[in-house]
Formats: sequence, C-alpha cells, structure tokens
Amino acid sequence: MPITNLAFPIIVNKAVKDTEARFEGVEIRCIQDDADIIGPPNPISGAHGALNFLLSELAKCNLAPNKSKFQLYATSAEAAAEAPGWLPRPFRITDDELRESFEKLDAEATTAAIAAKRATPTHRAFSEV
Repeated sequence: MPITNLAFPIIVNKAVKDTEARFEGVEIRCIQDDADIIGPPNPISGAHGALNFLLSELAKCNLAPNKSKFQLYATSAEAAAEAPGWLPRPFRITDDELRESFEKLDAEATTAAIAAKRATPTHRAFSEV
C-alpha cells in the first residue's frame, strides 16, 4: 500500500478540524482527496467564510486543491449569492416541490443535530472521543 493513502489524510486533518471548530454549523467530510463542506451558506461562503479559510489552511501545507472540480449545491439563488466567483455555476433546486421537501428535511436534520448535541452521554448512540 502506498504511504500516500495514509499520509495525505493525516496532513489535511488539522486544516479540516480547525475549519469545523472555527465555523459553527459547518461540517467537512473527506474521502482521501475529495471533500464535502456541508452547512448553511453564510458561514461557508464569503471572503472570511469556511471555504476560504480551509483553502488558506491547506495552502499552509503546500496543497492547492483543483478548483475546477468544485461544485456548489444550494437550495435557492439567495443561498448561492455569496458563493465565490470562481465557482462555475452553482446548482440550485428549481422544482418548488422538491425544494420544499429538501428544506423540510434540512430543518429536521438541524433539529436532530441540536438535540443530539444536548443529549446526555447515556442517551447518545455514539460517545464522543
């Protein structure tokens, strides 16, 4: 097994964890060299948002992600308004029924996440390490 499979995740881990810690509501999930940033648009986008912070932290590790592979998924034009100009074309849900369904699921997930954070350790499915 090449050492890259072990070394790369170790190198990016600090940048990912520091970004999540700095921006409430933002989660980053990585599989090798692919990452998803999930959360409300406000803390992700903008000059001082999580995306730019993550890119600057990765640059400190001499890593330059391939921005041509980036994609933004948003529920509305308003949600995509602060997206960086270099993102080619943000995707947004245009079907009203589908968007409403997604927004409802998103609200339920947010409520569940808040409840999970408030749960006592004996009521959690997994204990935090």
